[in-house]
Amino acid sequence: MFLYQLVCVCLLVYACMHLFSTQEALQAGDNLVLMDHTPKRVTSNVRMCLMPGEFTREMWFNWGTIRIYPTGHLLQKHYTGKMFRLIDQRFLELTRGTEADCQVYLAEKELLNSKSKFSKHVVILIHGLYAPGWCMRHFQPSLNTDGRQAFMVDYPSSRVTLEECAKYLKQALASLENVDQIDLVCHSMGGVVARQYLMDYPDPRVKTLVTLGTPHKGAELASMFQGWPMFDKFIGPAGKQLASDVNSAVNQLPFPKIPVGVIAGGTGTSRGYNPLIKGDNDGTVSIASANIEQATDYMQVKAMHHYLLRKTEVIQAVDRFLKTQSFNSVEKREKAS
Repeated sequence: MFLYQLVCVCLLVYACMHLFSTQEALQAGDNLVLMDHTPKRVTSNVRMCLMPGEFTREMWFNWGTIRIYPTGHLLQKHYTGKMFRLIDQRFLELTRGTEADCQVYLAEKELLNSKSKFSKHVVILIHGLYAPGWCMRHFQPSLNTDGRQAFMVDYPSSRVTLEECAKYLKQALASLENVDQIDLVCHSMGGVVARQYLMDYPDPRVKTLVTLGTPHKGAELASMFQGWPMFDKFIGPAGKQLASDVNSAVNQLPFPKIPVGVIAGGTGTSRGYNPLIKGDNDGTVSIASANIEQATDYMQVKAMHHYLLRKTEVIQAVDRFLKTQSFNSVEKREKAS
């Protein structure tokens, strides 16, 4: 256990040092160079994630989606507000510059036309802290069915507060013209951002919410390391709001008055994947925090935090809940009754 704690602290220190080295440049918004129109992958691999300097300026957690197009293209804004970029449904960067530059690119490439319209039913996939939007991609194939469209979005999770994260979501959802129903499928902190959005900007189009490994009652790790300057810098303003004490921001959020499905990961025993967290947990969030009593349905699977996004049973269960407000198949429901 001591070795595990030592490794965690060392990784945390290294990550914080690398973020400190570029923080001033990021806040100033300098050196955000205009790129050519050659599509570039904007997602980062592990090597890119750990390298300081120029690579850090391209990290996914610096950008937030402010407009969704029916074709799957996303208009994103750098959290400093000094740069915009356009990415496609594969999360390849097409161009960057001013917002007008991105609109011109769309027109010149004829990416939009009068036939480009949203489905009446849209599913929005929302990532968690420090995760890229594309991490939710495994859900798209099953949710792009039955007349639905599923879109992944980004928000600068480690750069701004929960309230500001909700503003990014507000802008993205405001672009969904003539859409009658919106379902939200969220991982980790994304579920808290969704609840913040529903409190700050009540949206009657949002009919269903599914959360995966979301710390509804706060994250024990956020409380455990609260006050450590490096940790606070690492998780950012929104991360600090995830503390598990009763007066934290996450514990002040009202529960949505819509069907809410909750999926949590753990070992299925009294000890979870992370010995630093009391009780069963997925390595990041405890079962006790992820499982909230007001949920319409609850499901627990044997999985670590990020593997919740890849498990077939989770992907299928999410689709079932959006259709039936239950994670169980028809056969299981009949057997239970």
